[in-house]
Amino acid sequence: MAYQPQIVEAVERVRLYADEPALSARWSDDRILRLLSQHSAQLMQELNNVAENPITVRFRVNFVADKEVYALPPYVDTIVQVGIFDTASQLWTTWVSPKSRWNPSGRGFEFLHQSFIRVDATIRDAFSYLDVEFIPTGELQPYVKYSHQVNIGSDRTTWPISQQPDIGDFDRRSNAYVGSILRIYDGPAPPGAQFFVIRDFLITDYDSTTGRATVAPDIPSDWQTGAYSYEILPVFGRNFLDAVTMRTAMFLVGIETPQRQGPLREEYRRAKRAIMLSWSQARNIFGRAFSKDTVFNDHFMGWPGWE
Repeated sequence: MAYQPQIVEAVERVRLYADEPALSARWSDDRILRLLSQHSAQLMQELNNVAENPITVRFRVNFVADKEVYALPPYVDTIVQVGIFDTASQLWTTWVSPKSRWNPSGRGFEFLHQSFIRVDATIRDAFSYLDVEFIPTGELQPYVKYSHQVNIGSDRTTWPISQQPDIGDFDRRSNAYVGSILRIYDGPAPPGAQFFVIRDFLITDYDSTTGRATVAPDIPSDWQTGAYSYEILPVFGRNFLDAVTMRTAMFLVGIETPQRQGPLREEYRRAKRAIMLSWSQARNIFGRAFSKDTVFNDHFMGWPGWE
């Protein structure tokens, strides 16, 4: 089935729901994109407050000698667990606990300013890396690039992200696109054209200095150098984006005619309920937070097997 970038479709749906045709638009596409990002984060907060099994993202921190503070992706809301994740068995084999509030210089890690993690030397000496699983804030980062000339060489593990997208902004923050989906279309095409999706990749690492994203799985061996169109999507899924468009349209309608919000509010509630039902079926054998000190404890007992 012919397809257009999800971000483009999201803007069109906002205009449809808000009765805001593009030919006589009061709101620019850029303004709608920024509102989509804002309401995406708000919807994620609403869902996380009631979800037993929220969507999580896993990020690997590779240690460097004598370095104790490392940048996390810029959209971390809550850290769920830190340790070693075995990709072969898809199981966590080791856990690291946060530092005790009663011994801040002790063994463990600290989550700093929603953007950094500090790991003490004993942990860095014991492991070469740690995996951090976290709940994202829900921040939407619109990005679409048409007809980008991509040089595919022997390196089949990375993909260049153009610094001049056709829609959205190029994010220069460290690890900005980690955990997002890189969706490649079937070839170059002008804006407004429809495509066929040929492959989705998970961005597992991102170098903001070179603009190259490490992806999984590897780039297929039969892909050749040429012009490609692609977009970067959140991992939240299609239902989430549908609910965000309704929420954004409801906001725009409410600015001028609050009475028109009623039907949109009902559809928004149905869309949000669909997400909640989907997430409720997910399995998560761990709690949403670490076992850790409270104001009622004076020491950390820990769990068997925890570092």
